[in-house]
Amino acid sequence: MKYIIGLILCASLFFSLPVRAESSDPHEELVHFAAHVGTSYMISTMLFGFTHKAIGLTQNDSLEFSIFTTLVLGLVYKDMEAINNRSQGIPGLGKSMLYNCIGVTGTIFTVKAFEF
Repeated sequence: MKYIIGLILCASLFFSLPVRAESSDPHEELVHFAAHVGTSYMISTMLFGFTHKAIGLTQNDSLEFSIFTTLVLGLVYKDMEAINNRSQGIPGLGKSMLYNCIGVTGTIFTVKAFEF
């Protein structure tokens, strides 16, 4: 569990800085960033609370489940977006998944800081 948290923290801190906008409009890029980070944070925090409080999993198991499920949902979303746009490959996958990792990192900090 510590290795997963460390890996997500490193990815969030070191790889979020060099990400550049694909579009020339920085406002559009900030909206994209906020949408991914906020949605990932909301989904992972709600999944953690549900699995920890309602189902009764341990804190670490709930955190692992919420991290994995949130990132898989983000991947499925990007895949469905690529299918609907009929594009080759998945454009912006790395950037979007990085933004999702930043949202999940917020959940980790919230859980560890407030000890649910």
